[in-house]
Amino acid sequence: MKGAGKVLGMKVRDFIRKYRDLTPMYDYVVEDDPLSNILRQVLQGKHYVIVIDSKGRLKGLITYDDILILLGQTSLAKHHIPFTGPRRLVKGSGLRPEDEGKIKARDIMDRLPHCVPANDTVAEAVALMEREGTQHAVVTDRECMVYGVLTTHSILRAILRESGLRIETPFRPKPGEHYWPEKRK
Repeated sequence: MKGAGKVLGMKVRDFIRKYRDLTPMYDYVVEDDPLSNILRQVLQGKHYVIVIDSKGRLKGLITYDDILILLGQTSLAKHHIPFTGPRRLVKGSGLRPEDEGKIKARDIMDRLPHCVPANDTVAEAVALMEREGTQHAVVTDRECMVYGVLTTHSILRAILRESGLRIETPFRPKPGEHYWPEKRK
């Protein structure tokens, strides 16, 4: 594909600027923010919640998996490094309503998120994600300031766009409407 070389050769910071519309939605919280703020971000459609310190530097990352583990989905916990995320907090016991105000971002964040330097090429970022067995990485500069989140999905979509293929928003039925493909005969 002609677009692959162009995309993979770009600096990650340039990729984030050019393809912002293809990257996942995220927002920031600080380490002391309560679980309710994090859940609000997820309900607003954020794919990732980035935890920063008072100077805006990366401290951790919260993903859907982290929240599911917190809610008791222990089968996901085997993919996490011990003592870096929610597994150390509740060990899959599930979330009780009275815990919501007590649990803070620092309690459930992954303290060792996969990071890629903004000056690396997209190809180097892909190699890092492959080596680390992940499909996402936080893009940071030398001072750990966040540029964005890079995913294998956003890279693939950029390559397809540069190859001349149209990328459209996926079909989403209206509320209450159901979509069933026609049965094959």
